Amino acid sequence: MPQCSLLDGHGDIVGEMHSLENLVMDDGGQLMVESINLLSEGIERVSSVLNGGVEKTWDRERWGVCICVDGSVVYSLLDSNYSCKLKTKKLLNLLMEWRGFLIAANTEEVKAVEV
Repeated sequence: MPQCSLLDGHGDIVGEMHSLENLVMDDGGQLMVESINLLSEGIERVSSVLNGGVEKTWDRERWGVCICVDGSVVYSLLDSNYSCKLKTKKLLNLLMEWRGFLIAANTEEVKAVEV
């Protein structure tokens, strides 16, 4: 997962967020197939911005992202004190990798392994 700066409610950097699980795993309890469709929508929006489109937002159940060419801000929809900024290309890579993971998990045989 890409690293991004953790911002306070005033936009000041207060630390680092080392993962963006909240955004990619925010499925609202939907089926995996529906989550894949939502990720595809997010990928389309990010790609559109990177290809010269205007700023866009993409919200899930509890987390959203403001997508700009020069950087994107992932934020909580429930608490304005939680947000982080990362490069938009890294956001695109994250969404594409997570969607690929869900597609593989949904289509390939998964075996339990004892350790």
